[in-house]
Amino acid sequence: MRPITVLDGSLDVRFRDGLTALADRRALDRRRPRPAADAVPSAILCVDIDGFHDVNEVVGYAVGDGVLVEFARRLKQCIRARDLLVRLGADEFGIYVRAAEERVVHQIAERIMVEAERPFHVGGNVVYLGACIGIAMGTDVSPDESLSVMDGLLRHATAALRLAKREGRGRIRRLTDPNGQEVDGPAATAAIARRIRPALLAGDFSLHYQQLFDIATMQCNEVEALLRWTDPELGPVAPSRFIPIAEHSAQIVALGRWALHQACEQAHEWLEAGAPRMVGVNVSAYQLTDPQLVTDVAEALDRTGVPADLLRLEITESAAVSDICGTVGRLNQLRTLGVHLSLDDFGTGYSSLAMLRQLPITTLKIDRSFVDRLDGPNNYPDAVLIEAVIATAHAYGLTVVAEGIERPAELALLRNMGCDTAQGFLLHRPQPANEISWAPSTITLTPTT
Repeated sequence: MRPITVLDGSLDVRFRDGLTALADRRALDRRRPRPAADAVPSAILCVDIDGFHDVNEVVGYAVGDGVLVEFARRLKQCIRARDLLVRLGADEFGIYVRAAEERVVHQIAERIMVEAERPFHVGGNVVYLGACIGIAMGTDVSPDESLSVMDGLLRHATAALRLAKREGRGRIRRLTDPNGQEVDGPAATAAIARRIRPALLAGDFSLHYQQLFDIATMQCNEVEALLRWTDPELGPVAPSRFIPIAEHSAQIVALGRWALHQACEQAHEWLEAGAPRMVGVNVSAYQLTDPQLVTDVAEALDRTGVPADLLRLEITESAAVSDICGTVGRLNQLRTLGVHLSLDDFGTGYSSLAMLRQLPITTLKIDRSFVDRLDGPNNYPDAVLIEAVIATAHAYGLTVVAEGIERPAELALLRNMGCDTAQGFLLHRPQPANEISWAPSTITLTPTT
């Protein structure tokens, strides 16, 4: 694969990336951003290609290299001559935007998003990707946060990129709100990581439960347990914030073990009250690699006396796909215990319907991103896809759950498609166990055609 034309002839060849001929990470150290107090601060954008890993896996590294070269060329077209484009590593790029207003920085980011979504034609292959972008402005970095303003900018932009990628594909994020207050920066992340263990020991975590309804009868026979956290120091902390941090710091194992035991204890209370409910508990990708997981599940069931068929463990599609061989072995052990297994967020990763044959799951949960578009003006592709997923899952003997239902039209369409179970704010919002009403849903559905 031939590299593209050298993009910055002023750079020492030692600071260039061999594939793209862009500057590499070290070139940033040679730039001196304006102080954060200047009227027109500098900025850094961190750009990551969505789904690039699968390009290498599916069509090969030569095509992947071609995509990187073409993407670098497109990025160069999105920036100004005074800006510096670098390859930070793998499929991640950095852009140092020199002395630019926030409006200009966001215009650059939007241009990049458009370019990333255009198809890549490489070696006879057509590849469709996208990008996530993290932005850090000079005003985001406190003077005392780092010895180097550039280091502070890069840290903030990288953290913003992680936030964008957690939220899904095609996202642009900055760590500050419109008032300039940090909402998700390195300091906030460190504070959350520091507080997780003390909060767990102090009993500051809790479980809320969201009901799932049989679409045919609108009766509820199962719930999903969801972690909630209000910390004495930090206040309410969203699961989308603390769960990834707990995974990164390996604290998710202890947190997940606590949630599992709490959910089983609650299932036992409902069983003793004569109203048994299946309880779903989420298992993270990190937990799936823990050799103690099967033992933890067996101990939770044994200690609480809950029948295994009242427990459903939910794994995300991305976690299953990342290590399919290891995942299948661990899931088979769990199925031997008698618990149900659910593949969560189906459609957000890169698995195929054929993969359903490999996984010993009992339930498939269609991600809310598909459901949300189901009753829209251009819903035909999503409707066809969901119908195909439901039909294939049923052929494999699986129960299908649709997540994120918020409108009656969505529920009516899913019922017509033969979906088994519905979950979403339209039907029930997560609540503490003692506040749940078990009355059938009274949602009135308008017939659809």
